[in-house]
Amino acid sequence: MAYEEGIEVGHLYEDRNSVKKWRRHYEVLRANALPPSASVELTRHVMEDYSPCDTPPS
Repeated sequence: MAYEEGIEVGHLYEDRNSVKKWRRHYEVLRANALPPSASVELTRHVMEDYSPCDTPPS
């Protein structure tokens, strides 16, 4: 099974071909992801450089 969720809907895939497709996508993303320690460092760096922008009144 594979589950895809979007802004307005989620979908559960159970057929073999769809699940294989989603598994390939997942494996590519996983292979290209940073290791956990590098993710923490990147997040820390971005947070240090963050400065909030002025939000216009609604």
